[in-house]
Amino acid sequence: MKKLFLLLTLIFLISCKNSNSEVYSLRVIFDLKIKENDKFKFYYKSDGESFSKDKSIVQNVIGNEGFQKIKFIAPSLAPSIRLDYGTEKNQEITIKNITFKYKDKKYVINQNDVHKAFAKNKWIELVDKNNAIYRPKIIENKARPKLFLKKHVVEDIISQFKGQN
Repeated sequence: MKKLFLLLTLIFLISCKNSNSEVYSLRVIFDLKIKENDKFKFYYKSDGESFSKDKSIVQNVIGNEGFQKIKFIAPSLAPSIRLDYGTEKNQEITIKNITFKYKDKKYVINQNDVHKAFAKNKWIELVDKNNAIYRPKIIENKARPKLFLKKHVVEDIISQFKGQN
């Protein structure tokens, strides 16, 4: 009976620790439409650092005709964020919205503002800015589309999360 009690107590403590760590982490939820299976890579870094595999989260996404939510959890607020996608060279994505959550606060980038909030590299084409439709652009037989959250948006998000409105 003591062993069962200790086991249940241990499980309870571990689950409490995990739920608290998620609350204090940065949660980023992309609500998007992606028709083909693909791999999404979410990168985060501090100022002065380079984007690296050590500070990235990779998710395989199953293609679907409807919108789906893809969630990434970073250990803390990050001043630089990047999203890579496009293992499929003809992959078109439509972003409905992007929600950032930290503690009890939330910041949402709506579909018609995605193009204002993100910079894109040369391997990505903005097909429709009002509907946030992006497609990889093939250059020299390569497609490496990347979206970078603009610095002023990061500053707005961090300011809101830290309560400095």
